[in-house]
Amino acid sequence: MKTFHKGIFAAAIIVATPAARMEPSASDPVLVEEEGLRSNQFATEAALWVVFKIEAGQMAAELAEAAEIRAFAEQMVADQRQEALALTRAANASAIEADALERLQTHHPDASAEGPGTVSDRNVLRAREATQDAPGSQSRTGSPEAPGSAAWSATQAGQMIERRLEQLRDVPDGQFDASFVQQMREAHEAELALYEAYAGTPGRQPMRDYAESRLADIRSSAERASALDAN
Repeated sequence: MKTFHKGIFAAAIIVATPAARMEPSASDPVLVEEEGLRSNQFATEAALWVVFKIEAGQMAAELAEAAEIRAFAEQMVADQRQEALALTRAANASAIEADALERLQTHHPDASAEGPGTVSDRNVLRAREATQDAPGSQSRTGSPEAPGSAAWSATQAGQMIERRLEQLRDVPDGQFDASFVQQMREAHEAELALYEAYAGTPGRQPMRDYAESRLADIRSSAERASALDAN
């Protein structure tokens, strides 16, 4: 199992300078732009975490051997479907648009079926699409993403999610439970770090309010993940 690098998510949130920690005003375009970039990046990475937990949970509900892990996975999928809807609403209220939010919408509680193909088949296709948009390659708009930009960081985050889903699909027989538990512990820890980092900096009000309101539940979920036993 590869070590999970949570820094690509939490550290990707733009750290506000002392001046930027003041509430931006509409008359200060620089601070308003920074606020928008920070909120967009948070929404993208938060959406990817929801997608990861839903799709990993779907795998665990089918493949996990321990009843405790299957029950955790099923509850997590149900909870994250509601989270997908709440996050989308906050993004819409904050005038945030991102590719990850489109993928998130396929997991809304009222989303229609995605069509033919297994979860694994769909994830393989998504992994290929993510590779086509890798840093240094031509993006869908025809221009390469600049390393260090918000778009580049989001692409890196998306590729990490796909790699981790692929790792779960490729786990040898008898080792799925241990791999899933480890990934859940790491994922919840990194997600919590992302939310804490964003909630402590200026951001577009609806999205920041959403992040702050979710902290307690994310901490509780992280505790449940930490308590899972794969033995």
